[in-house]
Parts: sequence; C-alpha cells; structure tokens
Amino acid sequence: MENQPNASLPEHLANQIVNEPTVSLEPIKSFWSTLIRCNPFYLFSAVLLLYGVYRASIDPAFFSTETRQVIFNFGSLEFYGVMLVGTVTLLARRKIWYDAALLYFIENVLVLVPFILISHAVVLDPGLARTLSILGCGLVMLKFGIMKGFFADLNFPKRMLVLGGMILLINAGIPLVFRKGLDVNNELWQLRSSYCWFLLLPLLAIVGHTLDRLSARHEEVEEHRKQWIPLATFLLWISATAAHLYSIGYVDDQKFELAKFSVLGWAIAWLLCAKITLALSRFTPAAPVIMLILPLTTPLLALGSPELAVALNVLNAIIYAVLCLRWNAVRIPAVLGGISLVAAFLLMPDQWVTPVVKGYSKGAVIAALVAAAIIVKAIRTREAKWGLFGAIVTGFLLLGLGENYRFSPHYSLQIACTFLLVHSLFWKGAQERGSTVLVVSFGTLLCMDSFALARVEPTALRILPFITGIPVLLLAFLFRRAVVPMLAAGVSMLALPLSYAASLVHGAPAGILAVAASFVLFGLGTAFAIWKRRFPIGATGHKETSL
Repeated sequence: MENQPNASLPEHLANQIVNEPTVSLEPIKSFWSTLIRCNPFYLFSAVLLLYGVYRASIDPAFFSTETRQVIFNFGSLEFYGVMLVGTVTLLARRKIWYDAALLYFIENVLVLVPFILISHAVVLDPGLARTLSILGCGLVMLKFGIMKGFFADLNFPKRMLVLGGMILLINAGIPLVFRKGLDVNNELWQLRSSYCWFLLLPLLAIVGHTLDRLSARHEEVEEHRKQWIPLATFLLWISATAAHLYSIGYVDDQKFELAKFSVLGWAIAWLLCAKITLALSRFTPAAPVIMLILPLTTPLLALGSPELAVALNVLNAIIYAVLCLRWNAVRIPAVLGGISLVAAFLLMPDQWVTPVVKGYSKGAVIAALVAAAIIVKAIRTREAKWGLFGAIVTGFLLLGLGENYRFSPHYSLQIACTFLLVHSLFWKGAQERGSTVLVVSFGTLLCMDSFALARVEPTALRILPFITGIPVLLLAFLFRRAVVPMLAAGVSMLALPLSYAASLVHGAPAGILAVAASFVLFGLGTAFAIWKRRFPIGATGHKETSL
C-alpha cells in the first residue's frame, strides 16, 4: 500500500493543509520578466545624460565661459549619439532586436538636441555656431547612414530619409536665421517664430501623410520590423523641432504661450486619425469615434488666443463636412462638425458678438455644467474609457478655474491623475486593452509632477502630493490592493523627502557626476542586454517580446 501524504496527521488537519491556498509567484515572475525585457539601464542613462548636460550648463563653477559649456555639452551629446549608433549595430548583428530598437528610439529622441545648443551658441559666437551646425549635420547623416546600412532589417523606408533631411535642414537653419534677425531687429524673430509655429511645423506634420497607414491586421514580427516605427520616428522628430523652437523663444525672452502648440497639435491629431485608426480598430470598435474626437480637443490649447481657437474649430467643421460626403455613415462626423461650429461660436470674444446681439454674455457656467455632467457620468460608469474622460475633463476644469482664481496648474494635474487612479479601483469586468498602460501612465505623471513640486514655492504646494497621495494609498489598500496606484501614491509622497535628501549631497559638480553615471549605466545596459539572453524568462521560455 502506497504512503499517502500527511498520513500520520489527523484527517481534519490533513485536509486543512491540502486545501490551504498556495501563494502565487506569477506577479513576481511577471515583474522580473518585464524588468529584464525593458532594460532600464538605457533609459536611465539617457535621462542622466540630459540632466548632466543641463546641470553643467547652469553650473558657473565648472566652466569659465559659456562657450566652453556649449562645446562640452555638444560634444557629450554627439559622442553619446555615436556610441548609441555603434551599440545599435552591435546588438543588431547579435540579433538582440528589442534593445537595438530601444536604442534606435533613444537616438531619435536625442538626435536634434545638439541643435538646441547651437541656438544658444549663435548668440555667443556666430562662427562657432556655424561650425557646430555643419558638424552636427554631418554627424546626423553619418549616424543614420550607418543605421540604414548595418541595421538593414529595420523598418526605416527611404522616404524617411527625405523627411529627416527636411527636418534636419530646418533645425540647422533656424539658429542662423535667428542670429541674422538679431542683427537687423531684436523684435524680428517674434514675427518669424509665429510663421514657424503656425505654418512651418503644421506643414511638416501634414507631410507625414506620405507615410504608410498602419493596417488592422496583427502580425507577430520582431521589434525592429513593427509597422508603427516610421510614424513614431517622424513624430519624435517633429516634437524635437518644436522643442527647438521653444528653446529659441526662451533665449529671446519671449513669453511662453500654449496657443503656439495648437496648430501643430491640430495637424498631428488629423495625422493620427489618418494613420492609426485602422490599427486601433483591432482593440476596440469605437476607435474611429475616439480618433475623430481627438482633433476636436486641439482648439482648447488656443483658449488664450480666440482667433486661433475659432479658426481651428471652423477647419474641423470643414473636414468633418468632407467626411460626411465621403462616408456612408454620416452621423458621427455630422455630430462632431456641429460641435465644432458650436464651439467656434462659444469661443468668439464677447466684443465680436455684442455689436450684433445686445447684452450678450457667455460665462463659465455653461462650460462648468457640461464638465460636471461628464464627471458625474464618469463616476457612475466603471469603465476605463470613462475614467480617462473624467480625468481629462477634471484637469481642464481645474485649469480654467486656476486662471480665474490664480492657483497653480499643479492642482489640475495632481487631481486629474488622482481621479483616474481612484476610478481604476472600481473598474468592473474586462476592460479594453491599454487600461493597464493608462493607469501606469497617469501614475508616472503624478510622480513626475510631485518631484517637480518638491522645488517650488510656496510651501503649501509642496504638500499637495500628500493631500492627493494619502487618499489614493488608503483606497487602493482597502478596496483592491492595487499595486500601481499604491506605488504611484507612495513614490509621489516620497518626492519631497528625497528632494531634501538630495540637497544635502555636496562635493563634485552634479553635472559631471550625472554625465559620468550616464556612461556607466550605458555600459551596464549593454552588458545587461547581452547577458539577459542566457537567462530563462518565465515558464514559456520566451526571451524577446513585443516592444
């Protein structure tokens, strides 16, 4: 007779031990698999490089002149970029596709940053700026030539080289045009920057319609062959060019205006509608509706400039009318076109209407009531998409109130993120794909804003992460033991103590330490990328997953 387990124990104790639930190790395995796949060393390396360059730029004790600071920062970025491309080719030859694709995108984030430094150098030494501009263009062409030649399987069509060349020439020419304008008239760049923001950048975004549309079919391919790589790369270039223009405005002491991004945002919104709607249809049948609503939100960026807001709404109405003529189902574009016309009318300044309609006045009551209705609907509906709608509406509502009552926009961002994190605790049933990414994104945004608050005045703002974080932490612990909301709240509340701890660290210049740490982390990331292939990941044994 075979021995039975726990045969020497009493029957009721043996049954209790057998029926006792076991602790699942799946969350730990999943976290470990994600950590190894993402290779955070590369990301932290790039962040530390940018931070080190920034600290070296503002540290007067490190370099005796600003010219030397610019040369050091330019050299660090370009050397890092060459190292990135070399590592990309190394990883591609070893067929470590995920990390090669990751470094490819990091390079595209950093590729135009040196031209921002040239915009600063052009004020200090025009000759140096011209030299750096030529050198920067040459290095960009060299790096992308190497990637195109040695990373042949990368989804980087030849038309991307044409688009990249256009954007490169614009970024190289902007500093020289800026300097020439200073020699003629200090106020000339303000007019030229308006042309760049409201005409040049939107036209560049419209050129992106020449790229292929993302298809609805799902294909299991390696990370470097994903169909969305060209569009994502193009959007990174456009974003970097916008950052370049903003930096020139900062050097020129121009007042920052959110309305400058409105036309560019509108052009990108319609580009996304044309290119990714079919791909999103794989995840939800509501993708066409969601994407068509996106351009409707871009005029909100131009609330400070009624002319732009009205013009963008009218353009939206025209495009929706064209869609009504081309689509069989005209209901959705017709409704959105009507909303655009109503928004254009409501955004007209009172002085435009009062000569026609005496006593006309539109207050914030209508907008507040509409926002309140959406927020109530979001609270009552336990779905991820309504949590997102409620968070966005809450953020914009508080942002508008902040302008009238003069309190910080940080309240808007913190409370909007808190709204979505708390809303996620009450979601029921299977949610649409991307809901987890949504929670992680808003949690990350909450943490980043909390770290930004750690150095602002007044002190009342510094305790805002505790006001929002404690309720999220308690609710997440009591209701669902949700890891992401608890982690986001905890990190958010640690921002202030960590900031005080960091301020106690003295010694070597922070910029040099950060740059050195960046290169150390980069080396660790490369070693980690090569080593991790030998490590079995999870029960399935898959070593490479989707990017």
